[in-house]
Amino acid sequence: MSSGLIAMAASRYRVIAFDRPGFGHSSRPRGAIWTDEAQADLIQGALNQMGVPCAAVLGHSWGCSVALSLALFHPDTVSALILASGYYYATPRSDATALSGPAFPILGEIVRCSVSPLLARALWPLVKRKIFGPAQVPSKFYGFPKEMTFRPSQIRASAAESALMIADALARSKHYSELKMPVEIIAGEDDQMINN
Repeated sequence: MSSGLIAMAASRYRVIAFDRPGFGHSSRPRGAIWTDEAQADLIQGALNQMGVPCAAVLGHSWGCSVALSLALFHPDTVSALILASGYYYATPRSDATALSGPAFPILGEIVRCSVSPLLARALWPLVKRKIFGPAQVPSKFYGFPKEMTFRPSQIRASAAESALMIADALARSKHYSELKMPVEIIAGEDDQMINN
């Protein structure tokens, strides 16, 4: 996370950062639908293998959905939730529909291996301004490994999550009242991307 939250936490606590399936250096095995719940199960299993019985969990963007599912389905694993710039309630999102195309079989495969990487590179300056607006893009974000986001595999992962976003939020939001741990929701001042 380029926000600096992980670095701040690491100065006082043990920090474990996961690449979710298909992002960063992780693969996204086919044959599974990687819902927020499926990803939460994967992270819970990893924490078990690492001998971490309980943790304060930070989720960012779609990772908030995963963090919430981890807290809902594995509540003993989560001592507190910190949710940064997430999507919590099912609201109309034209961007989710538009960005889900590369997840579809055959045509999506062709698009994400040809047009999508070129389009993503061309639109990158606009995307950065939208993400951080109305604030300026922080200088530390210029070190972000943007080429990873242009890979067909990561475009597919992003598209699949866009396709699931509204339905997952609808199902998950019915259970928010069951959360018993402290929850902190944060977003940038005057954030233009987050409105619920």
